[in-house]
Amino acid sequence: DEELSVKADGNGFVLGASTYTNLTHNAIAQNFTSLTTKFTSANGTVLPADSLLSTGCKVIVTDTDNTSNTLTVSVKGDVDGNCSKDANDAFLVGMFESGLLSEEDIGTAYKDAADLNGDGKVDDTDFELAVKAPLK
Repeated sequence: DEELSVKADGNGFVLGASTYTNLTHNAIAQNFTSLTTKFTSANGTVLPADSLLSTGCKVIVTDTDNTSNTLTVSVKGDVDGNCSKDANDAFLVGMFESGLLSEEDIGTAYKDAADLNGDGKVDDTDFELAVKAPLK
């Protein structure tokens, strides 16, 4: 099962998915039944409701008073936002772990995706998990 979480960062909210097993935008919309939802890619292109979640996607939630909040998606292990866990994700986790890449460089959602074990930091444990992920 997918576990969803929402947390505030300095620039808005991050919607986190703990695992990556075909979670679609339709599945997310079911969590906001009394609200209107719209999904976009990281660059703002509107996405179809059956597309897979990837890190960097935006969920725009609007209530009945037309108040909107934008949530940025973070999927554990999908550090580059391409809808998969692959060698490039492991490379980016290694960049975070070594200090060559920071949250300020690419944003909270991507840093959260690199924190594979969810302990709040990106370290050698996350790198080991990322290297093994594409092999599963």
